[in-house]
This record gives sequence, structure tokens and C-alpha cells, in this order.
Amino acid sequence: MLLLALAFCGAWFLTQNLFYLILCLSYITGAIASILVRESVAPSAHTHQIRLTALFSLGLLIAVVSFYAAKTGYLGHYFSL
Repeated sequence: MLLLALAFCGAWFLTQNLFYLILCLSYITGAIASILVRESVAPSAHTHQIRLTALFSLGLLIAVVSFYAAKTGYLGHYFSL
């Protein structure tokens, strides 16, 4: 899942098409959700550290995407207030 997200991220970097960025972000979010579900179903020895890392990664992803969207004005075309 993360390799496919990396491929979509590379495609977005080359084409600057918002479609690839959204696909990349959805795959990364799915991977983070999968990690959290796996740890809640079958906890490992480092459950707390893995959960904190996954939640920190999700928060960082949301912050970076929000900053990028605000800076480039991508969302202005799709959501007019």
C-alpha cells in the first residue's frame, strides 16, 4: 500500500495533477488506519510506541497537506466560501 502511495506521489510530483495527490494521501491514510487496527486487534510488545507514531504521522500528514493547500490555493477551486 505504501509503495503504491509512493508511486502516486511521484506521479503527482511530475504532473502536478491534484488527482494523484489525493490518491497518494488516501493510500497513506489507509496504511495508518491499517496499522492502528492491527495494533488494536493483536497488540505487539511495542503497542504504545507504534500507536503514538501512527497518530503523530497522521497529524503531521494533515498539517502538511493543509499548509500546502492553503499556500497553493488548490482547495479554492473546489470549495468556495
